[in-house]
Amino acid sequence: MVSFYFLFPFFLFFFFLFLFSLFFFFFVETIFFLINFFFKKIIGLLLYTWGSANNVLKNKLIQLQLGVDAVIADNITILKKENEVIN
Repeated sequence: MVSFYFLFPFFLFFFFLFLFSLFFFFFVETIFFLINFFFKKIIGLLLYTWGSANNVLKNKLIQLQLGVDAVIADNITILKKENEVIN
């Protein structure tokens, strides 16, 4: 029977490397987004978002609270009805 216990330290190393890379990726992406966002606001550009996540009312409201100028969604009437139900 072959023992693979000697591979456990390598597994731990690559596992923590993977976790660190995920954290670093999301952290850096967030920082670049915020820098880009505030730079655009300072020079007067408009910020529009587009994507499938905009079809969810919660995501739309979060973006509007963050200062996004417009949210492009597939079906505005559904979002409007959901917003009326909440209010």
